[in-house]
Amino acid sequence: AIGPSNGITAGGTLITLYGSNFGTSADAQTATFAGATRSVTYFSHLIAVISSPAGTGVAKEITINIETQVATAPSPFCYDAPRVTSVKPSVAPQAGGGTITIYGDNFGVASQAVAESLTVNGAACGTLAHPAD
Repeated sequence: AIGPSNGITAGGTLITLYGSNFGTSADAQTATFAGATRSVTYFSHLIAVISSPAGTGVAKEITINIETQVATAPSPFCYDAPRVTSVKPSVAPQAGGGTITIYGDNFGVASQAVAESLTVNGAACGTLAHPAD
């Protein structure tokens, strides 16, 4: 099992992998998070802790490698869904062309954005700008 099973898109969520036979040396352990190598920051015979990288999406597989043996966490990690807290301005020209700023969290990381889109009343908006990470 893992805990927690979700976290913020900015990364840094400490994820605990629960199990057994995790070995006796941190040097013999590595972990992967959706295929990317992560350092094991704490371990014991029954748990290992890693930090999530920045990212987006669901069903991210976590594995732990102990020397030549590999175990996959039985449940995946999911990044939290985006959350809108406000939109400014609340009124814009009907003809369009204005700038809308959306405030919230878990919008992802600009350097990893691949499928961002915005619609207003069903109409697709133009270019999206993402603030610097």
